[in-house]
Amino acid sequence: MSARCVLKVELRKAYAKFDWYFFKNMLIDLGFPQKIVHWVMECVNTVSYSLVINGGLAAPFRGKIGTRQGDLMSYYLFVLDMEYLQREMNQLARNPEFNFQSRCKRLGVIHICFAHDFLIFCMVDLKSVKLLQKTFQLCSNAFGFQENVDESSLYVTGVSSLIKADILQALGYVEVHFHSDT
Repeated sequence: MSARCVLKVELRKAYAKFDWYFFKNMLIDLGFPQKIVHWVMECVNTVSYSLVINGGLAAPFRGKIGTRQGDLMSYYLFVLDMEYLQREMNQLARNPEFNFQSRCKRLGVIHICFAHDFLIFCMVDLKSVKLLQKTFQLCSNAFGFQENVDESSLYVTGVSSLIKADILQALGYVEVHFHSDT
């Protein structure tokens, strides 16, 4: 069996840590008209909350980061953030030190995103895994979200246990085994 490596990365509270300043700059970088940027940012950063304390309504206070739970706009904002991740992963694909997983190279596939889970593919070598982790961390820092290491995992096959151990130690993930019908 050929060497394969898949990182399953789960985001922690993706909408709660949403960085408004980064998002505004990203909208501008993507070429959105200034008027649209202003409207979107008004929707995002004019959030205020009030708490009921001892049966009475406390004075409202403004939100500073994140989006409101259940806010339909947060899904669109997340998609635009994922555009940034896609661009960074495309840059990684041009890095000569990064090695594609053999089955993904022809298609140029490095990652697949579904909701708050990512599947990230590369060859099973420590350098490629560290480059993936560095790229993902760069995006995480820009967005303001974090990976949930407790729910993230690594699928590795076709390499020595020593290489597996090095990769697992570098990531801090648990190993999950591939299942085969054969």
